Amino acid sequence: MSQRADGDSTRRYPVSSLCGLFGLSRQGYYKHSYRDEELDVLISSVVHYCHHIREQLPHSGCRQLYHLCGEFFGDKFVLGRDRFFDILRSNGLMLKRKRYRPHTTNSNHPFRIYDDLLNTYPKYIPQTHCRLLVADITYVPIDGGFAYLSLLTDGYSRAIVGYALHPTLSSEGPLKALQMALDFYRDRGIDIEGVIHHSDRGIQYASKEYTKKLLDNHDIGMFYDEVLRALWGYVGDKVNMSQESLNKENIEHALSSRNVPAEYIQQFIKALNDCEFARFAPGDTNANMENLYNSAIDAISKMEDNL
Repeated sequence: MSQRADGDSTRRYPVSSLCGLFGLSRQGYYKHSYRDEELDVLISSVVHYCHHIREQLPHSGCRQLYHLCGEFFGDKFVLGRDRFFDILRSNGLMLKRKRYRPHTTNSNHPFRIYDDLLNTYPKYIPQTHCRLLVADITYVPIDGGFAYLSLLTDGYSRAIVGYALHPTLSSEGPLKALQMALDFYRDRGIDIEGVIHHSDRGIQYASKEYTKKLLDNHDIGMFYDEVLRALWGYVGDKVNMSQESLNKENIEHALSSRNVPAEYIQQFIKALNDCEFARFAPGDTNANMENLYNSAIDAISKMEDNL
């Protein structure tokens, strides 16, 4: 049968005629329609049940939810695993994985923080090779943990001129990468005088060994300046005084009031005096730098146990 509504040219046909046109049975049409409705009800019920499970078990994973839904709905649970995961995803029921990323930077150290010579205005742009070295450390996943890859990149050519893979975040990896970069330039007859070394100012790059290697080609007084800054900065933080207001007399008084043994205080003061003297009378440069640095670290370590 066909019907025509007043003012409406749309024809309406019986289901049996339309099914015959497409080669389908009337029974098959209604069965398919019922199946779709039944599936919609199942999906809604699954989503509701998964929300209920997550309230009781917030960390239940997708596989666990799939298994629990199979037990709860029984034979009516006709969803495959991939379809089930798609339903969870579309309803915001996927758990977010917490990815562990090891920290490669420790900027909480007493060493001198050098001025940023790269991010200036106008921004510094190297015009040739070996004017800017950019240092960085990244991690590489390995069996059982991570290894740490130290890189040095030439800011002009973007070429990696130094690299080293090391199992820890000690300064040994960055030192090897730095030595490789220096050798790279020297082997090619490129002058390294005045090169800007840019890093994230982590403790590896501020360490005595690393700064010494950089300063070997520059003014050695910068090394002693850094050690002095480290000593003054450390004690200033410990006694809650600004570096501008510090002097050897009030340092001694402040440390004594905090029950630091007198011999440790004197060792610390001696490290300050030795560093100031070495700036103007370096003598045996390498030996002085090594001894002075070790003395400063020893003084800080001893006082740390008493502050």
